[in-house]
Amino acid sequence: MSRTKVLDAVKVELATLTVRDGRFSPATVRLSAVSERTKLARRRVLRVLDRLVKDKDLEVVAEDMTPPAKGEHGRNRRDTIYRVIRDIRLRRDYQLKNITCRDKIWSTLRVSRRFTQSDLVRLTECSEGVVKEYVGILAKSNHIKEIGKRGHEKVWALIKDVGPRRPETPGQVKKSEQAEAAS
Repeated sequence: MSRTKVLDAVKVELATLTVRDGRFSPATVRLSAVSERTKLARRRVLRVLDRLVKDKDLEVVAEDMTPPAKGEHGRNRRDTIYRVIRDIRLRRDYQLKNITCRDKIWSTLRVSRRFTQSDLVRLTECSEGVVKEYVGILAKSNHIKEIGKRGHEKVWALIKDVGPRRPETPGQVKKSEQAEAAS
């Protein structure tokens, strides 16, 4: 089951517990109860509830330890009690993320596979400086390599595709830090 299906099932359960006559009223809920009612794996429900705590939709009231159920083995299980402090119906699950030029460049070069810096400037509408800097970073981290020339420009090829999310690369070192390191 996908993460969004687990989140949706948990949200429905929390909404049924906290909404009365169309109005929100705070309530407490146990991990084991949510897991039983949604008929989802305890670990997946725990991850979703922990995420809701992190996002300040829930707060932890108490941590109980319960022995494993009959037929199960292992140590005592955590059975956390949570208080729902915000109306779960108002939660936005898909927060809009600022898309940076690096994100645009990465997705463009994944599609084109072979490109020049001017291609990236034209397609992403990012400045030449940003494109040049990011191409240099990707080349140093062996994600792309130079494969030839087209006119006076280098042609680059994607050699290590890590997926739709751009790779984590070391940040730009400030010029003042470079000067200090050189002296």
